[in-house]
Amino acid sequence: MRVVHLTGKDYFGAGRAAYRLHKGLQRAGVDSLMLVGDKHSDDPSVINVQSGFFNKIRKKILIKLEKRFIKRGCNNLNGMLSTGIHGFSIAKTVNSYHPDIIHLHWINRGYMKLSDILKFEAPVVVTMHDVWYFTGICHYAKNCQSYTRECGNCVQIGSKDPTDVCTYIQTLKQEIYKKKAIDFIAPSRWMQTEALQSHLLKNQKVHHLSNGIDISVFSYNKSARRRLGLPMEKNLVLFAAVDATSDENKGFDLLSQAIDQLDENRFELIVIGGSKEDQFPGKTINIHNIGYVGDDALLIDYLSAADVIVVPSKQENLSNLIMEGLSCSKPVVAFGIGGNGDMIRHKENGYLAVPFDTKDLAKGIEWSVESEERTIRLSQNARQQVELNFRIGDVSKRHIECYSRIIEEQND
Repeated sequence: MRVVHLTGKDYFGAGRAAYRLHKGLQRAGVDSLMLVGDKHSDDPSVINVQSGFFNKIRKKILIKLEKRFIKRGCNNLNGMLSTGIHGFSIAKTVNSYHPDIIHLHWINRGYMKLSDILKFEAPVVVTMHDVWYFTGICHYAKNCQSYTRECGNCVQIGSKDPTDVCTYIQTLKQEIYKKKAIDFIAPSRWMQTEALQSHLLKNQKVHHLSNGIDISVFSYNKSARRRLGLPMEKNLVLFAAVDATSDENKGFDLLSQAIDQLDENRFELIVIGGSKEDQFPGKTINIHNIGYVGDDALLIDYLSAADVIVVPSKQENLSNLIMEGLSCSKPVVAFGIGGNGDMIRHKENGYLAVPFDTKDLAKGIEWSVESEERTIRLSQNARQQVELNFRIGDVSKRHIECYSRIIEEQND
């Protein structure tokens, strides 16, 4: 069986999850390839199909055109928005690899046109790393429920037009989904529920298959804190995300309020993924601003050095950081939203705070480190949760079973 994964990058959120599945499939004996538009790894099975100076320029132009297209007739842009029409046409390249399954992940920011799906010769599987595949143009729906019906009057762009760009893109997606049989994968139970309630996917096949992690790599390193030169006597709280302090959805504004309620003599904060230039005026708690960490070994060290991981996101599907933290035997504190409950068992391996109560978030952080006995129990349960449910080997087997059923159905 040959599986070709399509995703914009082989790093960051969706790219990391896709790459882990890709490697898990290879270890299970599957002929798996990954076609990306931006490659960071030196893995020969990850192929950059958009390398070169002119392709980089073309992608920048496509992204600018997309922003202009969305802006027409709108009062404001709010959050990550994508059309699926401003991208490379890669169908011919994909078909040249003669895949048995084409597995789409995160394909926006100029990577590919969604309409290429209609040109693919093999069955198509789509993993929904956010809600974009069943909304008009948004990746984070926030409080909007328009995707459960026909879009229009989009609050994300300040539109008062019932036939705005969101309606246009939603209709385009609907036509593509009607013409090509697609199996959708929801990594979390929350995502599956939302997808099946949506206007676009309520009559589609939506499977629940989680992401996975290599627990032989992500595990606790007891010497990490001393090696990193972090204080031994403090309780260290770790927050990490892509664009950690600038992406509104990551919830740093809520975390900032929560840490103001912590004892500065007991707690310190580690921030990974923001700008090294970030300043934190008015904060009495000591903050270690690490910047971007692109190396798994170094990330594991920081996860191991922390006492508790905090994920204050306003919308989450199946957070890589939660899975990574639990795998490194660390309790995780997050809001009780989205797919967080798939991994965090409240007061068993972490704490699910009331959305979006910063006092309860701070309470969860304090509760997680209240006693040595509790810390040991939480740490053991954290690792066990990943071992039982998110081993990449087990996750890969479930995906192979799904692929096999789809291929068999297509051949009947």
